[in-house]
Amino acid sequence: MIGIEAITDEALAHVDKRQRVSTVEDAVRALHEHGIAVHGMFVAGLDTDAAGSAAATAAFARRLRLDTFQLMVETPLPGTRLWDRVVAQDRLLSDDWSLFDGHQVVMAPAKTSALELQLEVLEAMRRFYSWPRIVASGVAGALTHLPDLTACARPSLVRRLPAIVRLASARRWQDVAPVLDAALPDHVRARARAALWLPALRFYARRQLGVWWAQDRSRAHVELLASLG
Repeated sequence: MIGIEAITDEALAHVDKRQRVSTVEDAVRALHEHGIAVHGMFVAGLDTDAAGSAAATAAFARRLRLDTFQLMVETPLPGTRLWDRVVAQDRLLSDDWSLFDGHQVVMAPAKTSALELQLEVLEAMRRFYSWPRIVASGVAGALTHLPDLTACARPSLVRRLPAIVRLASARRWQDVAPVLDAALPDHVRARARAALWLPALRFYARRQLGVWWAQDRSRAHVELLASLG
């Protein structure tokens, strides 16, 4: 898990990150060469960010072949220099503390509208966790670990497939694991995880976008941002 934060040297300097984009690129490349997966974390809505910066960040993450991607909105918290500056500039948009979680825009951006930033962040996440990328990572994992996955096709698992399908259809993911535990020995489960962890995580992230939109507070906040113009 790496706090990359931004994709330009100007933005990195703005948040006091004493590194350059080229250093980030070299670090991610080195980690991948050693078989280490990388979860890249970024911040959107910095004062240096213009419209389209969230999409550019997602494109940067794809170019670096990051395994997973997190884009949070810059959020001022009491006691920080950012809070003092935003309050002094009258840029706070809400005093509802439940919105100060990094997923909701709660301060007016410098170079775009709050609504545009909110929608751009969600769209950037959707693009990174697109269905083609999820499927492609699943196919790649399956092909790489094909001999190991064939070991999963044993009668004990086949007999439980109807139950697994029913649980998955009902989105009772927490109940799937015990069924698999009962059907597969430890070493086979480990091989299956090695093949499927990446598409599973990407699928989960994609699903969380739907959860965000399904929340009443999220939809209400988007309506509030739209009313600000």
